[in-house]
Amino acid sequence: EVSSAWSVAGVGTCIQLRHRAFGLHVAMDMGTSAGEALGANHVFVSHSHIDHIGALLNHARARTLSNKPAKYYVPLSAVEPLLEAKAAYELLDGHAFQADIVGVKPGDVIRIHPNVKTRVFLTKHRVPSQGYAIIREKSKGLKAEFRHLSSRELALRRKDGEEVTDTEEIVEVAYTGDTILDAILAEPLVTQARLLIVE
Repeated sequence: EVSSAWSVAGVGTCIQLRHRAFGLHVAMDMGTSAGEALGANHVFVSHSHIDHIGALLNHARARTLSNKPAKYYVPLSAVEPLLEAKAAYELLDGHAFQADIVGVKPGDVIRIHPNVKTRVFLTKHRVPSQGYAIIREKSKGLKAEFRHLSSRELALRRKDGEEVTDTEEIVEVAYTGDTILDAILAEPLVTQARLLIVE
């Protein structure tokens, strides 16, 4: 069961996830841009078909007008075409707007909150495609080998980049976009997810 702190809503091919306690508003795909989706500051796109990406630049323009730019995580192959489309939109509109378009690939991890990260995984479709897993990290306390250390010593270890606590990773949500079943059944992030969203 997905954590009760998450709420899920969808309009067309734009799935919205909100986490009340962490103040997160995430969108999976941006085929349509409903008014509620304008609050999403992280948008993860599964593939470049228009019904999944067509409203991304409209979303970016609206976010720019409200002075709250968002980040758009897309398959690497979609970055250049999106930047070219953005330039055409700006030419037609007569104004520039912000669109922080980040190319990501399977295996990449994106930190969206100190306790939440998103991991990209491979899916299979007619164009390059990928899914996303939202993972909550839950501290399980100090590792046994560090329990005897003072606060000062622990702080120094942390400063040096050493991981001093045990962390449990909970796959809260997995989103696949369009894909074939065989491509996701073998994906551990999908089978571990408390909530699976498949088109």
